Amino acid sequence: MIQIAVKNKRRFTCEFRNSDGELADPTDVTVRVTDEAGTETEYEYGTDDEVERASEGVYFTDVTFDTVGDWQIKFWGEGDIVASHEEFLIKVVE
Repeated sequence: MIQIAVKNKRRFTCEFRNSDGELADPTDVTVRVTDEAGTETEYEYGTDDEVERASEGVYFTDVTFDTVGDWQIKFWGEGDIVASHEEFLIKVVE
């Protein structure tokens, strides 16, 4: 679990690879942010500015943690890729 102080921003990155192990772009990339209250917000690459593409197969989102508690960030992709998801668990503290 990653520990972060409240009111801080952090970048989370996910790599997607094809069956040859090379970085590859999925057809769709979605990021779900779940805050300490259990409220889920989903963002999609190409639709929402919160998900950006750094390079082929590499996507990121920046999250500001405004409340104390346990948060979750989950990336997933669909299409011709092998690594289809990555999940981060975050404890936000004072």
